[in-house]
Formats: sequence, structure tokens, C-alpha cells
Amino acid sequence: MDGIIKKLSFAFMLTVIVGLGAGAGFFCGKALRSLYLTQGATLLYLFAEPEYEYFYIRSMVDSEDENERLLAYYAVKEYGKDNTSFFIDRFTKEKSAHVKRVLVWLLGFSPDKEEALAMYGKYYSVSDKAIQKAMRESAQRMGVNEKEFDHKIRR
Repeated sequence: MDGIIKKLSFAFMLTVIVGLGAGAGFFCGKALRSLYLTQGATLLYLFAEPEYEYFYIRSMVDSEDENERLLAYYAVKEYGKDNTSFFIDRFTKEKSAHVKRVLVWLLGFSPDKEEALAMYGKYYSVSDKAIQKAMRESAQRMGVNEKEFDHKIRR
């Protein structure tokens, strides 16, 4: 009887350890892929060769071609690896008004509404009319009405 309990105890512990290892690997892998796409962190190379798409998207984010950058931003959003600070950082580095407008549009889907609205407030007065319009529309998509937008952003 004592031998059976030891065998079951060992099997249970082995199952728990394997399960914890697989879970930790899954979550670490997701975090590393996200960091690679949004911040270019190369730590992913230590663990595995990144998928071709991730490498290609990351190279397009820093491309000179405006269309490639647009494709990369949409791809980051589509893959679900976006975060608000990534798009805000790219907005501040971007020179093209068209690409800035797209980044503002993408921020309208941001889970961090307050951070996106703070960015709108910071850059609203220095942006051109098309970007200002995109900021108003994105704020409406986040549930901010025109009066609230005027109070929070346009001051």
C-alpha cells in the first residue's frame, strides 16, 4: 500500500511540474513575442528563432517606406501584440501626417483609454486638421462625447 501511494505521489508531482513548466513556457513565449514586435527586444533570439512574419513586421516598422510602416502597424494590431505606449512612441517618431492619422485611429481601439486620451491632449493643438479629426473620432470610439473631448483635450 505504501508503495502505491509513493508511486501516485511521484506521478502527481511529475504532472504538476510538467504542467507548471508548460504553462510558464507558454506565457514567457507570448511575452517575448510581444516584446519583439513592439520594442524590438532581441531576447527572443536566445530561446528560439522568431517566426518569419515577426522578423518581417519588425523590419517594416523601421522602414523608410511609409506604406511598409502602415502595413507593419496594422499587422502589429492584427496579431494582437499592440500596446498603447508602442503606438504613442511611434506617433512621436513619425513624420508623415498620413501615418500619424492611422496611428491615432489605431489608438482608438486601445485598452488603455486614459493614456491614449492624454496623448491626444498633448498633441492636439500642434497637429494638423486631419489628425485632429482622427483624434476626435477615435475618442468617440472610446466613448468620449464631443463635449467631454472639448473639456479634456482642447482646453
